[in-house]
Amino acid sequence: MATVPTLALLQAALADAAAAADTARVAASAADAAAARVAELLEQAALSGTASLTHEPRLLDQTARERSATAPTELAPAGPASEVAEEPFFWDAVGVAPPGRPSGSPVPRRRLPRRIFILRHGESQGNVDESMYCRVPDPEIALTQLGQRQAEAAGKVVKAICDADGTPYRLAFYISPYRRSKQTASAVAAQFDPAAIAGVREEPQLREQDFGNFQDLDLKEREKEERAKYGRFFYRFPNGESGADVYDRLTVFEDHLVRDIDAGVFPEGTSIVLVTHGLALRVLLARWFHWTVAEYEAAYNPPNCQPLVMERAPVGDEDGALCLADGGACDPAGQAPTKDLYRLTDASLALLGGPGLGMEELRAMGSMLKPDSEAAWRRTLGESGDVAECVLP
Repeated sequence: MATVPTLALLQAALADAAAAADTARVAASAADAAAARVAELLEQAALSGTASLTHEPRLLDQTARERSATAPTELAPAGPASEVAEEPFFWDAVGVAPPGRPSGSPVPRRRLPRRIFILRHGESQGNVDESMYCRVPDPEIALTQLGQRQAEAAGKVVKAICDADGTPYRLAFYISPYRRSKQTASAVAAQFDPAAIAGVREEPQLREQDFGNFQDLDLKEREKEERAKYGRFFYRFPNGESGADVYDRLTVFEDHLVRDIDAGVFPEGTSIVLVTHGLALRVLLARWFHWTVAEYEAAYNPPNCQPLVMERAPVGDEDGALCLADGGACDPAGQAPTKDLYRLTDASLALLGGPGLGMEELRAMGSMLKPDSEAAWRRTLGESGDVAECVLP
């Protein structure tokens, strides 16, 4: 026979179960009602032939609005409102679907950032004294005084490029969590009016290649000699990363960035500033433009805090100046991959050139390599002669 305390516990459990069942029924009823309302709106839009579903915008973007109200606003507009800041930083519903989507369905509208600036941090203490890596964790290595001045000068260069357009603009920062990168980003942002800074996001995927915790200088020198023989892309430092490892994590970062671009997160007039490290910068470009491993290994790190600039570029014979002024004019059909709508400027390419790379080769590396292009096989196979020596069954 059950004791009194046991009966009390059973009764309490039954009461909790009944309350939970009531809550579930209410939630299910509310969800059904919301789904029915959205279906009704979509049917009305389809019948009336309207291209916009803005009569009841709250139902369509309710989740995004509520999330932006409760989550940290890393990329939310900062400072006084400006002409560019009127557009929200989340995807908006439109009724005109791109190819492959049902007509009349809410879809994200791609909005291309005007430019993507990529900066290697300013001169760091580790750049001038490698023994720092023996006693200071790599993420804690700071800028030198020269590095601080370089970062301030880089901010002035970025500002001059943006000001030259003569139109309102904002900057969204993505930065490596390393101290020297944060100091660089802060010095760059300080050159702008606060209203021009849309926000900042720390991205660990933009960190430097991991060379293996605290470093022994003699051992690290032997490892670098070994890397030169093995290949700089595939060689993995003991307890650290290879260039291929960095490539994998930056693939994830770029996928997320392109997804945000395709979702219309960045209002027209926004530019992105990526603050990272030398090797990570080259790997990021190799992933974006689909460089071959040989091309990556032939490219050099740019000098500290020399901004590299990726500008919007049109597909086909579209007007380049119009594309830079209006992102929607870059790809009117909406079918080109986002990465194919950017080019590295010649000045940026010149900062990457090594002894084996002339300007012609660099220009080819400044746009996305298409797999069906005439150059794809030539660049992929290189001049190693492997194909001629290969005997296939």
